[in-house]
Amino acid sequence: MKKLCLATCVLLVFCLVCTGCSGANGVKEINADASLSYTNPADFSQYPDHVRKQCSENLFYDMDIVVPTPQQFNTYLATMKIPDEQLYIKTFFSNYQESDIVERDIGQVNPKIEESSYTAEKNGEITDLYVSREEVIYAASNLDGYGGTYAYHSLATGLDYPPLYTKCSDQDKDLPSISQQDALDQVNEMIQILGLNVDENPEIYPFTKSQMQEVASFPFHMNGVQEGYFILYRCSVDGVPMFTDFHQAPHSDAYYQSHGSCVSAIVTKSGIRAFNTESFYDTQLVEEDVPIVALETVLEDAATRLQGKYKGKDCLINRAELCYLPLAEEEYDKEVPLKPAWVIDGCSTNATASLDNLDKFSNGEHMRYYYDATTGEIIVTGDIAMDALG
Repeated sequence: MKKLCLATCVLLVFCLVCTGCSGANGVKEINADASLSYTNPADFSQYPDHVRKQCSENLFYDMDIVVPTPQQFNTYLATMKIPDEQLYIKTFFSNYQESDIVERDIGQVNPKIEESSYTAEKNGEITDLYVSREEVIYAASNLDGYGGTYAYHSLATGLDYPPLYTKCSDQDKDLPSISQQDALDQVNEMIQILGLNVDENPEIYPFTKSQMQEVASFPFHMNGVQEGYFILYRCSVDGVPMFTDFHQAPHSDAYYQSHGSCVSAIVTKSGIRAFNTESFYDTQLVEEDVPIVALETVLEDAATRLQGKYKGKDCLINRAELCYLPLAEEEYDKEVPLKPAWVIDGCSTNATASLDNLDKFSNGEHMRYYYDATTGEIIVTGDIAMDALG
């Protein structure tokens, strides 16, 4: 995935959600027989939060279902906003003299995304900042071991199984070293300083030190890992959240990539250790009250594709989300269509799974399917991979 390659090559710390923790151990109500056929937004509240069942000999659901409930869905033209680079530099390097801030050589800079990278060191702590048109990535120290927020973010949005909320502590309890409110206040202050517009309630994932080590991107850098919170603010249009993860159209010779709008952060008693923003947009209405196909329609296709790709293996569908998806039609487009989409995540395992042993999928291969929710047609498969049945 280009984003992960970029993060590794540009800033080592920057390589390497959607529901928050739902009570202790992220327990959700399970409804194996719920209908997945609703197409009227007025009925979308009847979609279950979770379905867990065995569908056939080789197909399982242990599936979070994330469906918003606006009165209608629309399509838009979304124009990417350009981050204020000097404001980010001033904000994140406020404890440094201007002469201490060094612009890094990141190789062949792509002028279409206007990227740059900065670093500064003080008292053994290295502060890194990457700024591009599409995202901003900050890390307080590249030796902490957190590895930026992207790994946490990806776990939260279905990239891995089991989901992130199963790996965190009780949502209702504060960590001993820092309260949830204190962590939120720090992130909210940063959002206000940077003038970012987030309108969804925050998702908060508390991690003990051992839990933080389990999900950290750089497990070989654990000297600085502390207990703390992963916090995710999503952005919505008309009450429909944008899909927050990086995604890329399956063109072989160019990166037709897009990012959903969000802010994510890792906060410990030492403060904000990582802070990321994805693309923000201005939107222009294109079409009102567009139709939405039922979840069961795209699930059938996703299951067929998943089992076709991993022939003979047990397969699991672990997440389904109805959202707005920005997707570039030309390389590094600044203006992108924003339309309703179903995003379906699945995985496979080489082992034999059962409903009593779904953890077999935790080390399996992952696939993601993006569907135009107005037609049911698949529009993107995976991140850059072409689909086996495409």
